[in-house]
Amino acid sequence: MVGTDFFQYGRNYPVYRDTVVRSIQSFDEPGIRVLAFLGSLLYDNPASMFFLASVLAVGLATRTLLKFAVSAGFVLSLYIFSGSWHGSFNVVRQSVAVAIVFAGHSFIVGRKFFKYLMAVALAAAFHVSALPFVLLYWVPRRKLRLWWGIAIVALVFGATMFSGAILQLVASSAEAENTGYLVRQVNPLRTAIAVAPVLLYVVFSSGKDSGTGDWFYRNMVLVHAAIVVLFASSAYLFRYTLFTAIFLPIGLAKLTEFHDGVLRHWVRLFILVLFGLVWYVEVSVSPDLVPFRWIWGSW
Repeated sequence: MVGTDFFQYGRNYPVYRDTVVRSIQSFDEPGIRVLAFLGSLLYDNPASMFFLASVLAVGLATRTLLKFAVSAGFVLSLYIFSGSWHGSFNVVRQSVAVAIVFAGHSFIVGRKFFKYLMAVALAAAFHVSALPFVLLYWVPRRKLRLWWGIAIVALVFGATMFSGAILQLVASSAEAENTGYLVRQVNPLRTAIAVAPVLLYVVFSSGKDSGTGDWFYRNMVLVHAAIVVLFASSAYLFRYTLFTAIFLPIGLAKLTEFHDGVLRHWVRLFILVLFGLVWYVEVSVSPDLVPFRWIWGSW
């Protein structure tokens, strides 16, 4: 029962399980229904669905982090402290979609657009919010010049000026029924911790990508900071930042790959302490994250 949406997923389990064929035919985000059906073959209980969703969300994320990271301990710790891990307790479908997009980003590094497009389509089968992130394919692969930075700041500032109109538009949709959740301000600490790494980006010298996607990951730190600032006024829209937050561990590892090993060690330790403190504060004060019950209990 951890997370605000967990119980609702459990209650919907019979519907998910029994409408899988119809959902696939209409492509109405059938992913969770497929997991419910497959889970029912293992053990007819919502816990089986959650188990398979966790294997995908957490399993794919950690596998991808270990595949592309330069420091396993650092990136796995940041995976937890940045909120990506406990986010999967709540937005289950979206967390699976995030993990699929993240795993599929290898096609961005390898410049295989069609394959990345297929990965995004598969992610959209779990949550349609994955579709806009096909645009990640065009994140620059070199350090952004000053005028790019100014343009990004101006764009984000301009968008925040119209945030009220954006929220009204979203509120009119069928999905955004909880207006209180829609207009709830995000904890300022979460915004600050997303923007702080931009300082690391500034100190790097310019240069082309080495062929391993280094600058793609570093630029993703900027992309994440930009959309966090953009969506900080709405807890509902802030869920979209999960798609970029998952890149933070590798991005920060690349930004701190200093030649001086001692400097690298202390900067990474400082980052872990900073993110860890914010994570602890966020989790400890949230009534939806403090309680825990074993998922194989009765529903």
